[in-house]
Amino acid sequence: MAGERRIFERLPCNFAIEVKSPFAYSFERVKSCDFSAGGLGIISRRSLPLGEDVELKIQVSKRYSPIPHRARVVWSRQEASGWWRIGLCFPPFKLFKLMPVGEEFYPL
Repeated sequence: MAGERRIFERLPCNFAIEVKSPFAYSFERVKSCDFSAGGLGIISRRSLPLGEDVELKIQVSKRYSPIPHRARVVWSRQEASGWWRIGLCFPPFKLFKLMPVGEEFYPL
């Protein structure tokens, strides 16, 4: 796709996810639609502010406790259905201790 800046392949998923709402300061259930090593796509009833850091609880299996994680909202658009499609970016991580990691998030 022209203009695509993705480093990691996006894979479809259907995880149970809770996002800590920056408005209500409580967790809200959303639907995941795709993920990669760099981020996560979700569908929500409401938008999230661009650039906002959010806390996540990702339930990949009913057998295990949810995985806590953080992400940054990098894009958001309202679909024809009225729901919001939102792109979240995971914080940078070190691969084999070769990559420096700062406190800031960087879109991939």
